[in-house]
Amino acid sequence: MYAGGLLAALLILGLVLVVTSLAMVISEPRAIKEPRTRENPSDITRRLRAQGTQRGRRRTDSTSDDAKS
Repeated sequence: MYAGGLLAALLILGLVLVVTSLAMVISEPRAIKEPRTRENPSDITRRLRAQGTQRGRRRTDSTSDDAKS
């Protein structure tokens, strides 16, 4: 009786592992697309670094605001 229960438990665990691995494989293309969208903010930071003089002025304004408070 114990052997049958252990066999059933192993089968259930095996099915759970197969289903979760399939779910990971199915959702993997979405995970591959995420770094592509993460590259876009780096492009934004490159543009902002190209406009570094404008941001530098804003930073000095923000630091003066911090000094007032």
